[in-house]
Amino acid sequence: MGRTSVGTLHCLTIALALLYLLAASGGSAAVMQPLKPASILWIGNSFTYYNGGIPAIVQAMAAALKPLPAKTLRMATKAIGGAHLAQHAANMTLPLEDGWDLVVVQGYSNEPINPAKATAFTTALATLQGRIAAAGAETALFMTWAYKDRPEMSAALAKAYETAGREIGAAVVPVGLAFKDARSARPGLQLYVAEDNKHPSPAGTYLAACTFYASLYGRSPEPAGLVWDHLPPETARFLEETAWQTVSRYYGWAPAVARNSDERPPENR
Repeated sequence: MGRTSVGTLHCLTIALALLYLLAASGGSAAVMQPLKPASILWIGNSFTYYNGGIPAIVQAMAAALKPLPAKTLRMATKAIGGAHLAQHAANMTLPLEDGWDLVVVQGYSNEPINPAKATAFTTALATLQGRIAAAGAETALFMTWAYKDRPEMSAALAKAYETAGREIGAAVVPVGLAFKDARSARPGLQLYVAEDNKHPSPAGTYLAACTFYASLYGRSPEPAGLVWDHLPPETARFLEETAWQTVSRYYGWAPAVARNSDERPPENR
């Protein structure tokens, strides 16, 4: 994976909040190149592994849509139910030396915006980032979503993850904003399990996977629903489209660019 592409993504992260607002209002912004990692290690908790796991869906999408010609996407997941980042930072057995292009880091659902947890989050993230960088990998932060009954969390989580991304030089994947956009477009769509209004339903997990695929490979995930039959086709198409639109706005891409083609988003300008 080229350092130029990664550096471009990091430069974009510095102005993510501004880019999202400018794109949403029709403004122009610098454009990034996706990372296109061939190997990913996922570090997180149940938000990552629920419903069979986001990594498995992203891997199936890559196998079907082939964003990396002649390459097979390699993945591993280290997720602990209810884990905070400090638990992962203290785990010296994480397989960080296994030649990963990218490490996705997901904190506890409200960790970066909870005053009692935010400092520990920042400290643990810096520790993890140091180890990830030492292993020669890049970092992407999993922007988590607002609880169903606390939609105001969305803006706070977005700001917190964008700030964290700037501080450690990491990419940010806007899963939380995709949830926000999907809820706005279809308030009746169940993105959460009814038991706690926090964990993702199958639709929520699929939306998160679509957002990761679009962010990392610069392509629409449509029609990836063909490889994951846990949702009605129409629902899968809506989630794919929502993810692509959210990601395109967030990173300053024209939505029509790289839509299931070998075209790449345009070079930075």
